[in-house]
Amino acid sequence: MRKEIGDWDTTVHLTDEEAKSICKLGHGTDVCAFLVSCASGFACKRMDSTMSRLIMERIDAGKMNAKGTGGWDGCAWPGYGYTSLSEEGAHDEI
Repeated sequence: MRKEIGDWDTTVHLTDEEAKSICKLGHGTDVCAFLVSCASGFACKRMDSTMSRLIMERIDAGKMNAKGTGGWDGCAWPGYGYTSLSEEGAHDEI
């Protein structure tokens, strides 16, 4: 796993094995929605400000086949899984 830090985003590049074991590639709808295929293999777009927002909007609209939201053990962003704003009780403490 290698993080590439930019001004407005951070991309995590993953090996095929990391995509399978961490991001649940090959596990149907459980695969992380922030996992993307790229020229170098796979990447996580969870901390890419533009792409992440688009993915979150698609999750909320029910337009994603991948339903995983990351933040689980081994994830590059543990504790930063996405909770849909449309889920009952989500973000009530605001």
